[in-house]
Amino acid sequence: MLLGAGPQADLFVAVTSPDDMTEHAPLAVALAQAAAVAGDQVVLVDADFGDPSVNQVLGSPNEYGLSNVVAEGGSIDTAIQRDEQSSLLFVPAGTMPDVSHYREPDMDAAVERLADFFSTVIINLRTVSEQPDAQILT
Repeated sequence: MLLGAGPQADLFVAVTSPDDMTEHAPLAVALAQAAAVAGDQVVLVDADFGDPSVNQVLGSPNEYGLSNVVAEGGSIDTAIQRDEQSSLLFVPAGTMPDVSHYREPDMDAAVERLADFFSTVIINLRTVSEQPDAQILT
């Protein structure tokens, strides 16, 4: 992955960990912030509905996010927030922790919409080895 490489084919990066004891959200945030600072059109998506933590790392609220968009059939555009420190755009996990959202057609639509506007989409996932529903999103 080349940061600051400019327009290129869409790049999707999924960040997870081998177990629940290993925090991976800080790595996803650092990677996304580095890409934003390098000038890439990047968005960070927190899809860890069971343990939403991207917003905590960035010091932002988690009142409305990806899970709300999928559950309510809304537009992903309404859930995008900006990190004032790095100008990173991100989507928090939201307040509906139902992992069945990974299987919803609105999840596909939300990710595709982000890919239309961003060249790099970094997705913070649940621990894949213990959460098979996260493998669907991957």
